[in-house]
Amino acid sequence: MQTVEMPEVKPLSVRQAEIAALVVQGRSNREIAETLSLSERTVETHVANLFNKLSIQSRRQVAAALRALEIPADARLNTNLPHQAKKLVGRSLEIAEISRALRSDRLVTILGTGGVGKTRTALQLGAELREEIEGGVWLVELAGIREPSRIWGAIAHAMRVRESPNHPLFDQVVAAIEGKPVLLILDNCEHLIDGVAKAVTALLGACAAVSILATSREPLRIGGERTYRLPSLSIPPRAALATLRAGEATTYSAITLFVERACATNHRFGLTDENAPAVAEICTRLDGIPLALELAAARLNVLSVHGLLARLDQRFEILSNGPRSVLPRHTTMRAVIDWSYDLLGERERRLFEMLAVFAGGCTLEALAALCDEGPNELDILQTLSSLVDKSLVVVVDTARGDVRYNLLESSRHYAREKLAARDEWERLASRHAAVYLDLAERLRRVWLAEQGSLWRALAEAELENWRAALEFALRARGCVTVGQRLVGELYPLWVNLAYKEGVEWLRVALDMVDENTPPAVAGELEYVQAQLALTNLQDVQTGLDAARRSAAWYQQAGDVERATRAQVRVGYSLVRLGATDEGEQLLREILARVRHLGNAQLLGAVLYDLALVRTIAADITSVRTYLAEALDLFESTGNTVGISDAMNNLAEAEYHAGDVEAALQHARRGLTVARAADYNCGTMTHNANIAAYCVALNRFDEAIVYAREALELARDAQSERLLTYALQHHAAIAALQPLDDDDLEIAARIIGFVDASLPFQNGRDPTEEEEAKRIHDALAAALPAQRRTHLLIAGAAMTQEQAIREASLASDRRRPVR
Repeated sequence: MQTVEMPEVKPLSVRQAEIAALVVQGRSNREIAETLSLSERTVETHVANLFNKLSIQSRRQVAAALRALEIPADARLNTNLPHQAKKLVGRSLEIAEISRALRSDRLVTILGTGGVGKTRTALQLGAELREEIEGGVWLVELAGIREPSRIWGAIAHAMRVRESPNHPLFDQVVAAIEGKPVLLILDNCEHLIDGVAKAVTALLGACAAVSILATSREPLRIGGERTYRLPSLSIPPRAALATLRAGEATTYSAITLFVERACATNHRFGLTDENAPAVAEICTRLDGIPLALELAAARLNVLSVHGLLARLDQRFEILSNGPRSVLPRHTTMRAVIDWSYDLLGERERRLFEMLAVFAGGCTLEALAALCDEGPNELDILQTLSSLVDKSLVVVVDTARGDVRYNLLESSRHYAREKLAARDEWERLASRHAAVYLDLAERLRRVWLAEQGSLWRALAEAELENWRAALEFALRARGCVTVGQRLVGELYPLWVNLAYKEGVEWLRVALDMVDENTPPAVAGELEYVQAQLALTNLQDVQTGLDAARRSAAWYQQAGDVERATRAQVRVGYSLVRLGATDEGEQLLREILARVRHLGNAQLLGAVLYDLALVRTIAADITSVRTYLAEALDLFESTGNTVGISDAMNNLAEAEYHAGDVEAALQHARRGLTVARAADYNCGTMTHNANIAAYCVALNRFDEAIVYAREALELARDAQSERLLTYALQHHAAIAALQPLDDDDLEIAARIIGFVDASLPFQNGRDPTEEEEAKRIHDALAAALPAQRRTHLLIAGAAMTQEQAIREASLASDRRRPVR
């Protein structure tokens, strides 16, 4: 029998020893690569280095070399980490941060909600650190343990420590470590939190070379612990979902994971520009939770992407049937949340369920208001802190400097089911609507006072809650009068941020006006309808009719001031419809009455509208007089909305009196006021008007800057009229200062779209009418008649999005090259 003479060999690294053991088992390089999640080329390099260290030439000699080193050929060396069949997606930054934490702290706990990927991240990090840690990386799985007394047994079993009845397990584990650096991964600690905390404290105290990486839904809360809250995978902002394209979508890790798992489930699936918005919506509604994404992607074997999206309201039935290889509590999303819910105390469960009523999170103040006569804010805060620690509630810092508390969407569905099962949902939803009616009234007061951007921050933070309250109050008819009042009080929201939505809610609320509706509530709804029609829709006849009905309702309610306020809108509408004498006479009558009421805001509004009448009459002297008094009143009451609007009116009057520079000066001042107050409607209007004035002065480089901002703001706020005007200003710049023939063609298509759109908005204001004439004259002089006609017709057939893209193209052509 041939013997192999073994020369002295150098020590093997952990990775080389592991590969050597697999070589002895007869594994090929490809099989080793798959087992260890390495590339085949990397394995080839390791094998070559192994042969060099062992001074051998063939795989058949490896076993003898290992025996000489007294290394068992069939051992999994220095670890019990399982092989991961799927690659980890989107966690490189987190793994790097946790790795750095472990180098400076001996105890790091990865925190996170169920299904976020705590275990998978810890395993990946452990695999990457194995070669650095002499004593190895050992996974201690605690999910199946119910008694704290079994924790030491689990640690000993994981580290392959042979138990002896004559010595405590703790002593045996410490002896097995023998001062060598060791990393223990304690996985799923939350149900044994006190026992794990005691075990970790003892182990860290006895073994200076031991480091511990724990995964848990709440901290161990012991000295020296460093926590790392694992975030969800990245998802697109909601505003970007509808227009997201495939190339951009894959920059978000949640979408990357979903697509990868979907392709593994259905080889025919692929991410396209057409399905990217639906995929992004799925990932967003699943909060970027990896487990939820994987369970959802598995359903693409029987559902289309759009079919899956349509069924997410039944997510606990859809997000089930996970792989058999995972823990039972990870096979469905319901089981994941059951695990956390079952660990809660009674007070924690009730507060967790109560949070389901909120949409988009809530403040501590709103939650306390919902509790009504329940626990005080301090008690609620203590319970909230516990839910945050247990990764069931998410804390979000806001731009206002406070914090909001939120449930992930799946947790919210789960908690809502619990409320429904106890017949608590409708009571709490009704209470929620009442709380948010109070908040809407506060919003309107803040908006009128215009305390900087406070009203806007409040509006944007609570938008989803107001939507939820309206859905319950009106569409579900949970408390109709509360819902109708809410629609009226949310006027600042509709006029500045979401006018189309406001018009729709007004329609719903007005359709429900009946004998049970208080006259004052009906009057306010009609008044808001008039305001929206006159401000954004420019549907003056609708505004006039609604203002008349509002005045009648308020007279029935005996509210003289609000009835007068509605009559002011009647006078304004008459003027806008051409009945100037009738409108002016009504406004003058109102002015005489209002001077005796002592209402500065109402008096300012009447003066403002009379200034409009005199603007039409080209009586610039009277306009200046009326607006000077109105501005004094608005400034004395801090009404920056009124100041901004008055400056707009004054600018338009000066423009039509022929002083464009004066108009520009007033508009710039109004823009400054509107921006400082975060008055979106005023900011849009002033930007559009400044663009028009700059076009009139042939200052096109300035004009394009304001036209761009007007277009962006009007698009976000769904303001059809101002968006159309901003498009026209882009057309004017391209037509009156064309860079080339392409600019002329873009201008022709845009003005074709504008011409086709404006009849639905009662035509243009005089400023925009003058500008449109200049555009058409310039195009007629520069383009052949047949070509111009063809381009105008093509523009008229465009959608609004296509027109916006044309305007953006024209704008981008004028941006300076950097």
